[in-house]
Amino acid sequence: AQKILEEDTLIPLPYDLVTKRVIKPPGCMVLRLIRVREYKFKVDPTTGVKRHLECCRFVCDGSADKREDSFYAETPDRILLFLVTSIGASIGEHVSSSDVERAYLNAPSLDRNIVVFVPPDIKGLPTWSMLNKGLYGSRAGALSWQVWIDSILTKQDYQKCDVARGMYTKELSSGELLRVYRHSDDFRVSSKDVRGM
Repeated sequence: AQKILEEDTLIPLPYDLVTKRVIKPPGCMVLRLIRVREYKFKVDPTTGVKRHLECCRFVCDGSADKREDSFYAETPDRILLFLVTSIGASIGEHVSSSDVERAYLNAPSLDRNIVVFVPPDIKGLPTWSMLNKGLYGSRAGALSWQVWIDSILTKQDYQKCDVARGMYTKELSSGELLRVYRHSDDFRVSSKDVRGM
């Protein structure tokens, strides 16, 4: 809940004091916020040891979104990662991998008509809000993130590949090629030039 508040993911809706009702925009779509529990293998912040930790994630219940529109986000197949890894290994590239923190919450929502309802059992968030950022579960959440990261990388002189759409390349000052592979919010960076990475 704190992460969602810090990133201005939800904008509280105004409240009509006379009718005692929330004022929703006309034609809006209401999605319920739900809690998803999962286990991730990561470092325990209390012990510093890697183990399975129970995590909780808030997501929109996107099943209420019945639109015919396509919100396809370019998430390449893992086979591309294996191909890039094998090419990089054969030419002696150095590799770095990372996971973007609060990935979708960085990206402005492409949907400007979604109202999020937070049930009473979830504390710390406004009950009725407009969705301001990409959020897991919303159909355009992944696409919002892709559009946002595309704009950032192209401003930094990366070229987006035409066929492998989750791949970006950049020529470094050393003349070596820097490759960035994006799979959802995971990144893999590789190059023969370690300093340039």
